[in-house]
Amino acid sequence: MRWKKRNNDFGLRFTQVCENPFNDIIDDQKAEAELVDPHLRHEATGFQIMSIFILVGGLMGAAGVALSAYGAHAGGGNVTTAAQFLLFHAPLFVALGLAENPNRVRTAGAGLLAIGLALFCGDLLVRHFAGTRLFAMAAPAGGMAMISGWLVIAISELRRKSR
Repeated sequence: MRWKKRNNDFGLRFTQVCENPFNDIIDDQKAEAELVDPHLRHEATGFQIMSIFILVGGLMGAAGVALSAYGAHAGGGNVTTAAQFLLFHAPLFVALGLAENPNRVRTAGAGLLAIGLALFCGDLLVRHFAGTRLFAMAAPAGGMAMISGWLVIAISELRRKSR
């Protein structure tokens, strides 16, 4: 029960205000959503994207270690190359997920990197395990996407510094 203060001609008067018992829960949820990262002022979707980057980085790291072990024991240059690329890029995705100020340009760069890694490493692994290509020019297209992703990430920082 809450009391609301009202002014009238005869002085102050307090009246009882009926309220929805779920208002406190709703207010808590709103406050929680606002406190996800109060310094950054980004929506929950931005927070979710950053969490996805950390997940992707962890999965890349795990796949890179597993493929490195396979490449070391069973041999296979393509498998070892794919493992190295995954291991090289895994820390980047974790770092992007932990970055304090996510922006659309940096997110686009990370997306290009993820697509590039999927194409490049996927093509190398399909060549090794299936003896065929993912599709014509998949590895070069993946390489170009990775180069573009790195450049977009660099541009995102230059753009942020200029503001």
